Amino acid sequence: MSGGRDADGYSVHAKLQRWTKINIGDIWDWRDFRTGCYDTTSIGSPESHCDYSFGEDQGIRVCIVRKKDGTRYGSWQCSPRTNS
Repeated sequence: MSGGRDADGYSVHAKLQRWTKINIGDIWDWRDFRTGCYDTTSIGSPESHCDYSFGEDQGIRVCIVRKKDGTRYGSWQCSPRTNS
C-alpha cells in the first residue's frame, strides 16, 4: 500500500509571480519574478534554488506544476494573491 511518498518519476516545479502593470494604460496581470528560474524538488541539486527580491506590500503568488522528462503535466496551479 502506497503512503503517497513513493517515487513516481515526476518532479514539482515552483515559481513566484507578481501582480504588475504590463503596458501603457491600466492593464494588470501576473508575471514571473524571474523568467526561467523555477525551483524544483531535486534533492541536492544546487541549480534548484532561485533568489528573489521584491518590495513591501506587493501582490505575489506561488505557482506549481508537475514535470517528467522535461514535459509539463497539467497546468500551473497558483495560490491566491497575498502581499509581500
